Amino acid sequence: MTHDERIWVLDTESNGEHPGEIIELAAVEMVGLKLTGRYREWRFRPRSPVHYRATRVHGITDRDLRHCPRIEQHIPEIRALLGSHAIAGHAVHVEVAALQRVMPDWAPSKAYDTLRLVRKVYPDLERHRLSSMGDYLDLSRAAARMTSNKAHSAFYDAVLCGLVLRNIMEPLDDEARTAMAAHFDTVAIGGEKQARANARAAVKEARRTHAALRPGRVSEYGPSAIPAQTKTR
Repeated sequence: MTHDERIWVLDTESNGEHPGEIIELAAVEMVGLKLTGRYREWRFRPRSPVHYRATRVHGITDRDLRHCPRIEQHIPEIRALLGSHAIAGHAVHVEVAALQRVMPDWAPSKAYDTLRLVRKVYPDLERHRLSSMGDYLDLSRAAARMTSNKAHSAFYDAVLCGLVLRNIMEPLDDEARTAMAAHFDTVAIGGEKQARANARAAVKEARRTHAALRPGRVSEYGPSAIPAQTKTR
């Protein structure tokens, strides 16, 4: 994970079927672990109705989507935006699988899983869900302020995921950051033995670093608001 690496932090919401259809997608750009202010968000009308259990989570109903386009209409735009750049997400395999169902030949160069990351850095926490980590690291209010949205909207969750990623990775030196990234990049997992050994050492350093930081202290080098003038939708 280099100082100038571009990462698209992704979050999707689905209609609750198996497999689910994407009804909301957000992509938030980070460069060098900093939110650039550039993002895109979409809503799509699925072919199957939104299950009531899914609506209980994200609040989106069929009525909300009745005038939205099908996702296929925006595939060229999504593909052009993501390209083969690195992506990140909380349980990022969900986003990868959902997008590959509609773009079978698309694949990111790297796919950073913040769920895998927080489980390694904070193994003693009872819950590692994105909302739980946002509260623990005192980042939930920042995400709400920056997006004017709430948990389980794709835009809010993507921004919060980016803040969690920055919070954990930014205090590490370049060597530890690179080794750690190899550990939670789901594209690279299963790589060389030495890379795994480096990752284990990086995890230990990250735990020591974050044990010395009280949650919320990262605001000293943490989230700045997304500049309104650079937002694109």
